Amino acid sequence: MDEMRKKVIIKEIHYWKETRILPEQYCNYLLALYSEGDEEEFVTVKRKPLLSYLFVTLIIVSALIVNYFTENILSMQIPLYLFLIGLLIVITIFEYKKNGTLLIPLIASAFVLVLLTVNTWESFFPKQMIFLYVGLLCNCLIWIVIGKKLSLQYFLVAGILGSIIVAYFVFVYYGLL
Repeated sequence: MDEMRKKVIIKEIHYWKETRILPEQYCNYLLALYSEGDEEEFVTVKRKPLLSYLFVTLIIVSALIVNYFTENILSMQIPLYLFLIGLLIVITIFEYKKNGTLLIPLIASAFVLVLLTVNTWESFFPKQMIFLYVGLLCNCLIWIVIGKKLSLQYFLVAGILGSIIVAYFVFVYYGLL
């Protein structure tokens, strides 16, 4: 096969790899095959999501600052938490498309969602613990669904363990245990 044709094929395989038309291992195999084992041809360096992680850290810090240093829960905290969760979901989608990583933005989203659940309970139902338990169980169910849907074991385990812990506290609080 002539050299020009190999370069065109290799360029096309790189495109398939970047756009995820084919799985990465298939693309690596094809690149190794067409480049005749020349590693420099098929190894691509993924960019480090440092800027995204810095932005996620900034979001978590701002959520904690809002949580601990503001008095007006309804007008400031809850809308800000909703905005931050939306922003974290956008970052998660962006990072997944660029790097295939989900860990940090999803964990941050789950953390801010728990803060939102607790603050909503404090605002609307401060004396009724059952609403807090229901909200936390909903969080755990969301984690289980995310863990199963995206094959993320840590979310699945966190959701199951969280559900068990919340169920335990429900039984203890209502004297069923």
